Amino acid sequence: MRPDLDVLCDYQSWNMSELAALDVQARADFARNMSKTWGSGRCAFVVGTEIDFGIFRMFELYAQDGIEAEMRVFRSIEEASKWLEG
Repeated sequence: MRPDLDVLCDYQSWNMSELAALDVQARADFARNMSKTWGSGRCAFVVGTEIDFGIFRMFELYAQDGIEAEMRVFRSIEEASKWLEG
């Protein structure tokens, strides 16, 4: 992966319903630590369930300060692709 690369992450087959808030916060902390390496590209996360959508929204909130990349969560690949292209 190169810095500033726009990325689409397909998590539709994952089940994140068992993650606790502390797990999500730990992942956000990791993302903040890696932010300089990843750069300022955009990252679109695509999830398959409403629960996973909420978990990724929680991740966005935890990670919003201190991450250069712009991140958003989507319910479909089409939505995510449009956002990345726009």
